[in-house]
Amino acid sequence: AKEEAARRAAEKATEQARKKADEEAVQKATEKANEQAVKDAIAHARERAEEEEEAAQKAAEKAKEEAARRAAEKATEQARKKADEEAVQKATEKANEQAVKDAIAHARERAEEEEEAAQKA
Repeated sequence: AKEEAARRAAEKATEQARKKADEEAVQKATEKANEQAVKDAIAHARERAEEEEEAAQKAAEKAKEEAARRAAEKATEQARKKADEEAVQKATEKANEQAVKDAIAHARERAEEEEEAAQKA
């Protein structure tokens, strides 16, 4: 009976030791899985942050390019306007000069005609 009791006590102790070992193994596996899940989540978050940063940089570059294009268009338009204004001014000055020359020539002609008429009279 003593041997039977000792055997049962040994079996019980062995079973408890197995149970404890199984629980520890489950706990370690759970902790490892949790650590891996955390690492994966961090890696994924970093990846998404990098992608968002790249997208933001691309958007900023696109906006810069658009602004530069608009500024260039505006500068070109202003240069065209200025060139047109200068061309109009030069043409006006030339036309005025020609009008003055024509008026002088016409006045001389009239003066000569009047002088001839006066001499005849």
